[in-house]
Amino acid sequence: MKLVKQSKIKSLILVVAFCLSSKITLAVDVNVTTNTSTPVENSAALVNFTNSATINVTGRGVTNFSTITTFTNTGTISSNYIAVQNANDSTITSFVNSGTITGTTAGIYNSNTGTITTITNSGTITGTTAGIILANLSGSTNVINSGTISGSLAIYIPNGATANITNSGVISGTASSLYISSGAINLTLNQGSKLIGDISNTGTLNITSNVGAAKSYAYSGTVTSLTDSNNRPSALGSAAAINIGSMEISGENLYQKTANIIDAVDRNVKNNKDTWVEPYYSESTRDSGGDSSQIRKFKNNKQGVNAGFKVENSATPLQVIFNVDQTKNNIDSSEHVINGDSMMIGLAAPTYAKYEGFDVSVKGLVGYANSKTDRKILDNTTTTGERTLTGEYDSYYAVVGSALSKNYNLDKDLNANLTLGVDLTSEFRDSYSENLYFKYNSLDLVQLQPRIQSEFIKTTGKDSNVFLTAGVGAREVLSGKTQKYSMNNTGVSFTAPNSGDYYASLAVGTNMNVAANVNFYTLVSAKMSDRDTETYQASIGLKGTF
Repeated sequence: MKLVKQSKIKSLILVVAFCLSSKITLAVDVNVTTNTSTPVENSAALVNFTNSATINVTGRGVTNFSTITTFTNTGTISSNYIAVQNANDSTITSFVNSGTITGTTAGIYNSNTGTITTITNSGTITGTTAGIILANLSGSTNVINSGTISGSLAIYIPNGATANITNSGVISGTASSLYISSGAINLTLNQGSKLIGDISNTGTLNITSNVGAAKSYAYSGTVTSLTDSNNRPSALGSAAAINIGSMEISGENLYQKTANIIDAVDRNVKNNKDTWVEPYYSESTRDSGGDSSQIRKFKNNKQGVNAGFKVENSATPLQVIFNVDQTKNNIDSSEHVINGDSMMIGLAAPTYAKYEGFDVSVKGLVGYANSKTDRKILDNTTTTGERTLTGEYDSYYAVVGSALSKNYNLDKDLNANLTLGVDLTSEFRDSYSENLYFKYNSLDLVQLQPRIQSEFIKTTGKDSNVFLTAGVGAREVLSGKTQKYSMNNTGVSFTAPNSGDYYASLAVGTNMNVAANVNFYTLVSAKMSDRDTETYQASIGLKGTF
């Protein structure tokens, strides 16, 4: 009975205090579940302060004058001054917000000698002047943000204070995303992170970027130090790094472009038909090696036409080889897209000489391509925290090569053809600049591409057959492994982690005689590489005398 009476007396005292004062003083652990327009003050040690209601007041919304172990807000705290203030000599160990905190001067204000150890935000913290002001003179505050922190100054660090900020959400300031007057911020940017607004720093700002190797970024402002956790070059001035996919796969792209033409020449020139025309479509894919790996994900779509025309009255049988091609290279799920249009032209001699019973063929081609690029970039100078950069460049190609081939009669209607070949391919790319931030020096890439393949042909009628081709090939970059470029006028370089690859290929098709000396043919092929690149191609065509 005595305990019950004491409880009733305590309750009565609280009611009287509420009635006689314009403020609520809390001396016990509190769970606010009822909406209020009265300022809330705490002057006693609390284990937990929890708000799931709406506190909407004139003046300070919630003020802590003592110690709170865990401050949790899932509701709304709104004020025309400071929404939540941790006063001098007061402590909040863990501040967790998944609701809405909004004030005029500040959403959260930690006073000079106050201490907030950790702020974890997955909701919204905003202030007309500042989202969060951390003025603590001793110790540091950890801010872990996956929600939104905003204001004219999103996070303001005055008085030599220190904050450790880990961001995977939005930090948005109409004037500054980060304002450091004389303090320090150690900022870690994780995947999903966006900074919106200039960085104003007369103190110290150390950035660790972990946004993923797929992402490009350029953060404007004064940055003291920059560490890129995603294993690619970065530049300090402001803070910048780019998706290195187009550089890492430059050798692979050169192989795809030239191997397609080389395979078509191998299939067609040995038949020495007057004319052959082969439209094609192919798709190549590869997954990335991970967020911090230099092995980047890509998807290549390619379509075009290969063709050959016999040169009349030539002392040595010759064919003019022609290729037109459109390619879309999608790197890291549209983080960087390159669209290219190209053409190549050259000559092939299918029976240039004889060697040990093999026919020796030679070829040489040159080509030109125009490429347009779109690159997504995290950019704090935009209203969304990101933009798309555009660029354009020209490339020039050259291919020289030779092959040994020999036919074998295996059975009455079954023949085989063995081909051993090697080609030297090259791309020479003009220097170019994207519309902001990034400039590239010229690319001079030279690559060796050997191959061996066997073709088995089963005759099914006059000039008609089905065939199966199996082969292995390789590529090795001889020159151009290191590519130089600049970010915000700071020169850097990138060296591809893999300078070569091995490939296994399989193709099946059919030739059908549709008229005198004219064949219609179809082909499907697959190619797999040692580095997990997969290429599938379908071709149809005509060859013969027209």
